[in-house]
Amino acid sequence: MGAAGTPLSDIGLVPFTFATPGGPASIVVRRNQSDLLILWQIFLQRFYELEESYCLDHRIDTLDTIVDLGGNTGLAAAYFTARYRRACC
Repeated sequence: MGAAGTPLSDIGLVPFTFATPGGPASIVVRRNQSDLLILWQIFLQRFYELEESYCLDHRIDTLDTIVDLGGNTGLAAAYFTARYRRACC
């Protein structure tokens, strides 16, 4: 059973693309699971905006390394990668 009480074999995948301050993030979530709650927290409520979460007095534009310890759905890693990616070239 999944977190929403739905058998995991019955789950459809739903693609989304969200804008972050660092660029777009393309993700896929499982329908009828806790993925939608996690998606709302990370991409819509911006729970992981580092400046706000840690009351920093400066802006963080890039991160050298992103490690998602306990990455359940991978949504936090997708957000951090899109939000704090380095500009290419």
